Amino acid sequence: HARHKRVLETTSIYCSKAGLATSLERKVEGGRTDITFYDLNSSISHGDVSITHPCAKSYLDGAAEEAGSAARARDARKQDIYTPRLPPGIELIPLVMESYGYISHPFRSLLQKVSSTFEKRRGNDHLVSFKVNFLTDLSCSLQRGNAQILAEGLCRAI
Repeated sequence: HARHKRVLETTSIYCSKAGLATSLERKVEGGRTDITFYDLNSSISHGDVSITHPCAKSYLDGAAEEAGSAARARDARKQDIYTPRLPPGIELIPLVMESYGYISHPFRSLLQKVSSTFEKRRGNDHLVSFKVNFLTDLSCSLQRGNAQILAEGLCRAI
């Protein structure tokens, strides 16, 4: 889907800007992950992107109670699916955003790790602008994808 691809590409671009190597769509036992991060805390981590809609029937009850509940539910599901498939010592980072813009805790932790890597390798001079631009570009990627989904739906309805 458009949102998924845009968020994945934005994440990969900013990892590269921070000096991290990544590869997209790596196979793991029984499936694939969207992105592999190399040298994130001197290790290999896999990430898998999901965009959830908190008003979907399966998330609606929780979303009415607490912001981010759809993202947390999807994080847990990703861990259940991928953790048994990964070799010991390899971390899965669920990269979940809700369609209205909420960013899950694991994704926010990744943003912080990438920003820390940027600071170590590039210095503190542009750290704030790096963080702001990363978050802005993620948000714009999500909303562009939302707009594309809306436009496609409208075209089908006509």
